[in-house]
Amino acid sequence: MQFDVETSRITYANFAAKRGIQLDQKRLFPAFLKHYDRLSVETSCFGHNSCGPRSWWIQLVSHSIADSMEGTSNSGICEEIGSDLYDFYNTKEAWQLIEPNIGEILQKLSKSGLRLGVISNFDGRLHSLLRQFDLSKHFDSIVLSGEFGREKPAPELFKLTAEQCGLKGTSELLHIGNDLDKDYKGAISAGAQALLFDPQNKHPNIPDQEKLVKICDLERILL
Repeated sequence: MQFDVETSRITYANFAAKRGIQLDQKRLFPAFLKHYDRLSVETSCFGHNSCGPRSWWIQLVSHSIADSMEGTSNSGICEEIGSDLYDFYNTKEAWQLIEPNIGEILQKLSKSGLRLGVISNFDGRLHSLLRQFDLSKHFDSIVLSGEFGREKPAPELFKLTAEQCGLKGTSELLHIGNDLDKDYKGAISAGAQALLFDPQNKHPNIPDQEKLVKICDLERILL
């Protein structure tokens, strides 16, 4: 699944408009990043062992909207918008699959005997989202930072995934992700193998054999 910044700006503005709030969309994303970084330091992993993910995200969204709205902010309305958006992003309508046939690809990989897992810096809503997309059945392990209390590139996440997939260690694990530091370098530091998902060639310095351009290429690489 992927998150599109421009689409999200429009979504935030539409949800705010339903509550009678007009947003300056140019200010929204910088405000979001500012409060995301602040809250990640104050209560890491989406409020793990503290306020919990719902409260964490509502704080993030409400502060971002308050900084982006035209006119005087109303904390109560901003929190209501945050709650609405939290629930919306727990539905498949808020997301799009990287490739429409990814379910077929995962099924082929799973049927071949490969153990599949998910390591994500996200909260527990991902369980529901994977079920809604009918993808959760393909995975032997789902490790989420919001439940585990650590985020990639922490090696513990890769080690736990290897354990849950029945591997002897991280050396038998191949991790694929689109973040150079958290996914690619993080996996290698944990002793795993890594492929950087880089369809737009943002990292030309990484060797081609260590990159993945299309999800469908996994069949050629792994089977």
